[in-house]
Amino acid sequence: FTGVFLCVLATAPQGASAAAVTLSNATTSSNNASSTLIKVGQTLSFQLNLSATPAATSSPVINILSMGSTTMSGSGTAWTYSTTSVSAWTEGNVTFYMGWGGTVGEATTTFSSIASTTLVHVRFDKTAPSIVTTTIASNNASTTLAKVGDVVTLTFTTSDGISTPTVTMGAQTATVVGSGSAGTSWTASTTITSSDTDSTALTFSLTPSDYAGNATSTAQTGVTSGARVVVDRSGPTISIAGNNPDSAYASTASYSYAGATATDNVDSSASVGTSGAVTQ
Repeated sequence: FTGVFLCVLATAPQGASAAAVTLSNATTSSNNASSTLIKVGQTLSFQLNLSATPAATSSPVINILSMGSTTMSGSGTAWTYSTTSVSAWTEGNVTFYMGWGGTVGEATTTFSSIASTTLVHVRFDKTAPSIVTTTIASNNASTTLAKVGDVVTLTFTTSDGISTPTVTMGAQTATVVGSGSAGTSWTASTTITSSDTDSTALTFSLTPSDYAGNATSTAQTGVTSGARVVVDRSGPTISIAGNNPDSAYASTASYSYAGATATDNVDSSASVGTSGAVTQ
C-alpha cells in the first residue's frame, strides 16, 4: 500500500458520564476537475460529521506526516480541514485517520479510511504521462505516401491513462479515438487536403495530459518507429521526345516513335505507357 498518511488525534481528557460521540460521515475530496484525483499545488479537503458535539477540550486535531498537529475547523457536529498537496507526498491514495472525544471529553473514537469499505479516497498523482510508441501510415497503396483524399492515421500509446488529447496533423485538427478502458491506446486520423504542404512529410503534434491534469512539458512530434508519410499532391510531369508533330509523308515510309519520359516530385518510379496507332 502506498499513500499519504494523515492522522487525526484527540487531546481531550477522558470522562465517565456522557454518551460517546459517534461518526455520522467522513469524506475527502479535491478541487481537481476530478474530485477523486489531485496533483501538486491543489487543495485537499476533509469533512467530518459527528452524531453530537464533542467537548470543547476534545475537538478533532489533524496531523499530516511531520507537519505538526492542527485543530480542524468547525463547531457542533461538522468539522473540516484542508491542505495543499506538495511534491514530497507519495503517489497513491491519500489515506487518513480521524479521532474525536465525547461530549464531556470521554475516550477518543477513531475512524480509519484504510479500513472503510465505503469511503472513496483521493488519489495523488504528480507524474506527467509520456508517449511510449508512435507510428503513422496512410491508406494509400503505398502507406508512406498520401495524395489528396487519402486518410493518414497516427497510432500512439502512453505510459498512463490520459484524457482525450488534441492532435494536429498537417493543416488540420485530427479526429482522435481511444481504444480499451486503460486510456493508453489511441489513434488520430486526418484526410489530406490541398492545404497540406506538398512533397514533405506530414507533420503532427500532441501533448498528452493524464486524468489528474499533469501534462508533458514537450509536444510529441516524431515517430518512434517506421517511416513518416509524405504528402504528394502533384501528378507526374511527362516530357515527349522528338518533334511535335512528327509526320510520315510516303505511304511506304516507316515511323519511329521517339518516346516520352515522366518525372514526379515524390515518386521516383513514375513511368509512361503508350497506346493508339499512327494514321495517315
